[in-house]
Amino acid sequence: MERGLSRRRTGPQAARPAAERQEGREAAPLEYAVELEELSANPLHKVKWKPPKTTETVEPRVVVNPRQVQELLAAVTYVGRRGRGRRLMALFACMYYAALRPAEAVGLRLQDCRLPASGWGRLTIDVSHPEVNTRWTDTGDAHEERGLKHRGRQDVRPVPIPPELVKILREHIAEY
Repeated sequence: MERGLSRRRTGPQAARPAAERQEGREAAPLEYAVELEELSANPLHKVKWKPPKTTETVEPRVVVNPRQVQELLAAVTYVGRRGRGRRLMALFACMYYAALRPAEAVGLRLQDCRLPASGWGRLTIDVSHPEVNTRWTDTGDAHEERGLKHRGRQDVRPVPIPPELVKILREHIAEY
């Protein structure tokens, strides 16, 4: 059974989250059987199982480098009509320099930004605006306001931002 929890149906090793979900799917019916007194104890508790190890490193070959980022941000300014790409450039810059999720970057407001004339700044992230199907919202809007992912509803996340992003955001605010 231990081997079954850590393997995919096709045979190879399962990723840690998938193995943990599988363990939960295996345990739930057995716990229910114990609750109904069909079993005296959950036999899974006797299995010594550890989820597969995960790697915490980032593969440098798939992450853009600073030169590539400059080129990507310059290229995005040419997207669309009526300056749409220039507006999007700040969004992509926040995603790269501040490691914001797209929905967090969309929810960013002027009051969330501390942008000094020089040096490092800070963003205070407290809301997320994920894009959802308009049929699934109460308002019919494409973006729904939610709390931060994997955090409490009232939690905030302070994010230090480098001078490059401070400059981009100051220019963006001045233009729009």
